[in-house]
Amino acid sequence: MDIYTFIMVYHDVQMARQNLLTLIRLKEDTAAGKIPEYAMPMHRQLLSVPASIEIDEQGLFRLTLEPFASAINYVEAARVKVCKACELFFWAGRLDQKCCSKKCANKYRVRMCRENYRADPERYKWRRYKREEQKAKN
Repeated sequence: MDIYTFIMVYHDVQMARQNLLTLIRLKEDTAAGKIPEYAMPMHRQLLSVPASIEIDEQGLFRLTLEPFASAINYVEAARVKVCKACELFFWAGRLDQKCCSKKCANKYRVRMCRENYRADPERYKWRRYKREEQKAKN
């Protein structure tokens, strides 16, 4: 692969990544109610992508989408998310999944636990005391 082809492929991948992140953010904003209902018809078309019309071997018109549009065609939008830990996008096997992997899920849980502790250390100490008390009884 020559350098020009490599640069073109790299540019296409970067554009696809940016388009996907834009779609995810718009989907999340819509779900969170950040986009008012009166503006919803305008946001039905989230992103314009290039397509081409070709004539096939049988003489029929065929619409072909760019590779990015073909890849996301008919993908359930609720399953494409951004990981809360590493901020990469991923396809969620479960709709309530917040992270891309078990490693990131653990990292996210630890981060949330530490934030909760900083917000209310007395509550954390009280729960820890009660847990130790339960262990002593058993």
